Amino acid sequence: MVDDKGKASSLIVRLIVKHGEHVIYNNVEDDNGVCHNLTIAQVVEYSLAQDHLNFSNELYNRILHEAAEKSADAQWKAEPYFLHHDDIDICRVATELSVDDYHVTQPKDEEEAMNEEARKQQETNKTDALRGQTEHLLLDFRMSYVEKHLKELQAQMMKVAGDMDKLKKLMEGNDTAAIKAGCEKLTETSYEAFGKIYQQQANQQGGAGFDPNAAQQGNASANNDDNVVDADYETVD
Repeated sequence: MVDDKGKASSLIVRLIVKHGEHVIYNNVEDDNGVCHNLTIAQVVEYSLAQDHLNFSNELYNRILHEAAEKSADAQWKAEPYFLHHDDIDICRVATELSVDDYHVTQPKDEEEAMNEEARKQQETNKTDALRGQTEHLLLDFRMSYVEKHLKELQAQMMKVAGDMDKLKKLMEGNDTAAIKAGCEKLTETSYEAFGKIYQQQANQQGGAGFDPNAAQQGNASANNDDNVVDADYETVD
């Protein structure tokens, strides 16, 4: 079974399975002056790597990394690839995530009647919607990490409410202000990452460019860093 479909991690991976190849940013310039068209999968991997964030579900990480790599091929399509994946576990997860609660199809005669301008506008609207959804889910994912830690701290405080010594030690080891500051930092980093892309999209000058190797470097660091943040995880007593 996949993680709770309401979790930000599951919603992000669902978006990648269904639309991972869709380009949501065009002509993003890196530090070497090379322009890239960024897909949903590449944006997610790049964004999470900035904070050394990973999914707790290793299958989700594999789906993300494969999608980010393979979506560099303009002909690659995420959904059929993952639904027919060689790994049966990835295939199973992709199947469960890709099921639509509601599916609305456009009448064939209306689709054929659309002129080229209408088709372009429809594609633009789809891209705008997917871009907004991607950014929103990434922010939700970061917030879920902080909220999880705050709830755990509150639960621990309730258990030792009558013991002032234990309560004092608990508060000393878990600075709520620091946790909240961490949340603000995660959000700030996310805004900065997207801000660089927005700046280039608006043809403004200045600022560092997109680094296509940042995600790989971040993931390598995450694998070797004892302080890696792991959002959307299950706590084992």
